[in-house]
Amino acid sequence: MNAIALIEDGRRDFDFLYGEWTVAHRRLKRRGVDCQEWEDFGGTTVCRSLMGGICNADENHTSERGHAGVTFRAFISHPVMMEQCRIMVRIRFLGPN
Repeated sequence: MNAIALIEDGRRDFDFLYGEWTVAHRRLKRRGVDCQEWEDFGGTTVCRSLMGGICNADENHTSERGHAGVTFRAFISHPVMMEQCRIMVRIRFLGPN
C-alpha cells in the first residue's frame, strides 16, 4: 500500500464511482417551464482516478441520444470539498457525402 492510500482527508470519498457502469438517466422533457413530464434514457459511464485520487474523471455516453459528456472532480483539502466541472457535447457523425 502506498502513502496516498493511507491518507484519510476525504480525497477517497468518491472511489465508489470507479469502474464501468450501465446507467439510467432521467430529465424533464422541457426545462424552464412548469413541465412534469420526464424522459428516461440509458447510457454508459467509465470513471477513473487521476493523480493518486486527488482528481477523478468520468466519461458518459448516451448512444440512443447521441450525447457524450465528461465530468472532472478535484479534491480541495481546506475546506474539505470536491469541485466539479461537467462538459457535455452532442455527437454528430458525418457521412461520406
